[in-house]
Amino acid sequence: MEGLYSHDVDLLEPHSEEKTYCIRCRLCRKQLIVSNKIKRSHLSGDKATEPCGNCIFLDEEFLSDWIRDEIENSSWTKGCLKCPGVGCPARVGGFDFVQGLLCRCGEFTIPAIWIQDGKVDVRAINSNHVMPTAKPSLTSSEKSCSGQIPVSEKSSNVTGYGNYSTNRPSLISNDNLNSKQMPELK
Repeated sequence: MEGLYSHDVDLLEPHSEEKTYCIRCRLCRKQLIVSNKIKRSHLSGDKATEPCGNCIFLDEEFLSDWIRDEIENSSWTKGCLKCPGVGCPARVGGFDFVQGLLCRCGEFTIPAIWIQDGKVDVRAINSNHVMPTAKPSLTSSEKSCSGQIPVSEKSSNVTGYGNYSTNRPSLISNDNLNSKQMPELK
């Protein structure tokens, strides 16, 4: 099943509490957040039908540990959210508990904790589906589909690509190189 990404129109509907979303850093692909408590609009009621700007808003009660650590390191004032990936320099969002955030829609929010839409990839995941952690071993019939050509097919011609013979003379050979004298550099 293909997931929904942040450029899809119907992503993160404001009232879709039943969907769980996985947010990953676009630079290093580290998983940042898996939650059903994120929203595209901080508004409520009829105003929450459309996304507000290019931010994903987070509820302060349901924060990931790395976000809570960033907020505590700044003494619950304001700062940027940096990707927790090892060596990743991406700034994926921010927070402001002092002044709040004046959204593009005109609403003022305190506290403001947000993830920038352009810095992350968002994918809707099925909360009932558990992803396998171990890579399954291939059966003998699946090994032939792994990208390697079976020995019986290596000598046959491939239709649509022309007749490539290994007995064809090379365009560059030692005879061709020796017959042409290279000018000496002075």
